[in-house]
Amino acid sequence: NRIIKERKNAALAAECMVQIAAECTGHVAAASILLQLSKDDQDRCINTSYTRTIHCIPMIGQDFIKRDQKLIQEIVNKGKLPRIDWEQVKEDHNAALSNILQRKCQILFLDVSQHVMEFTPNPIDIDLLMEEGKFDGCVIHCKEMVLVATFVEQICCEIALLAQEKTGLSYEFSNHMLSALRHVANKDAMQAKEKIVYTANFGATCRPQLSMARSQNKSVRATIAAIGADRGGEFQSPKLKHSLCGPVQTLYTTKFLPVFFLSNLPAEDSWYGQRQNGKGKRSPRFRSTTNIHKRIRVKAFHPMKTSLPVNRDHLSVLASRRESDVRSMSEWIMCNYFYALPYGTTPWISANQMDEACKYADTILNKKLPFQSLCRPFPKGATGMQLSKELHDDGNAAIIPGLWTSVVGDPNVTLRFRGYGLDHYFAASNLRFCWFYGWVPHKTEYLDVLNPKKQTHSMETFHRLHHSAFSKPEIEHLS
Repeated sequence: NRIIKERKNAALAAECMVQIAAECTGHVAAASILLQLSKDDQDRCINTSYTRTIHCIPMIGQDFIKRDQKLIQEIVNKGKLPRIDWEQVKEDHNAALSNILQRKCQILFLDVSQHVMEFTPNPIDIDLLMEEGKFDGCVIHCKEMVLVATFVEQICCEIALLAQEKTGLSYEFSNHMLSALRHVANKDAMQAKEKIVYTANFGATCRPQLSMARSQNKSVRATIAAIGADRGGEFQSPKLKHSLCGPVQTLYTTKFLPVFFLSNLPAEDSWYGQRQNGKGKRSPRFRSTTNIHKRIRVKAFHPMKTSLPVNRDHLSVLASRRESDVRSMSEWIMCNYFYALPYGTTPWISANQMDEACKYADTILNKKLPFQSLCRPFPKGATGMQLSKELHDDGNAAIIPGLWTSVVGDPNVTLRFRGYGLDHYFAASNLRFCWFYGWVPHKTEYLDVLNPKKQTHSMETFHRLHHSAFSKPEIEHLS
């Protein structure tokens, strides 16, 4: 737009526009279609930049990549989750954190599988446990995998500030940026179906979609030009003995899903129970990917339209860019501080696999893949602005962990996890983050013992902002 205004000669402006689009998309043939599109469509293409960084695991953590690859192969071959030597994991995680922070660190490891046959009667404050034992962090796990991992508030802030410095990005959200996120969330059709609003989703989508290859619609052609490939393609599914989702779904169904059907559970926490206003019951999100390894063909994922904003839609552009920045910092934290935990390197492994696939398609097959901009540890991100949210779970990846961050926090708000033997929470203060599996039931709430009056605040007078960076089962399976 700036070039068009500065230069009166339309021919020179068009030539510059094609050159810029070619640099952004890396695909000169796609950029040439700009000359045939409307101004809004041109803006969509020019605004799309596919520069991204796959944050690497430190050299000291290379052995853990091999460990996780062996764990993945064992799941695929045997169809069950391998047992973990937690004493060794504790030693490795303490050593890794001590090496990074340049001081001796101690992490509290809690095994909730010892209480596997009953629900805990009262929630347990993780912050209080760490304070009493003078621990630097806490890892909650069962026999097979880590469920929740975090650090004390001070260390979380130190790491988050270091992530800003190393990546050159920022967690800062102004009121204008919050308006931008609400603007994106209000355009999401899914928001109308839920009680809670103001959740903006970005990054990858795996929803079924017919191929757009032959469409002549200008908006469709602009989207294809921006991506550099057709949306909605399919891949022949690899022949695997077992999927990564299968054994984790068994764990989920027996140890976590029943929490939603407890007799003493508050009505608002019955996520899969009967809903008001005649709405039908929800189907468990994570169980929808059962037997994914038996599918003959797999849909290729591609960017959501929220990540392809038209340049004139300034609010959408602002929201998309800042969400991508926060997700990039979450990727840096995951790769540098959690690699010693089981499956801690799987986000990097997945991103590397996808990146190699795109390079192969581009150099050998001379073809662009629709997810070329999503070859990153966390291809999907969501930003929520709710004061609190009832108990729920998400259909995120089975073994690829995510990272939950309280970008704009409140010390009186807690993030609480529930399941057999698991009922733990910690304060969601500013820049607090944690290792996060979306299929573990969780909720954000104000504890009445802390400040019951906080329940009366509204989005008009107070806000809280949290971000989730994660992957999806379909992406995990394809990678």
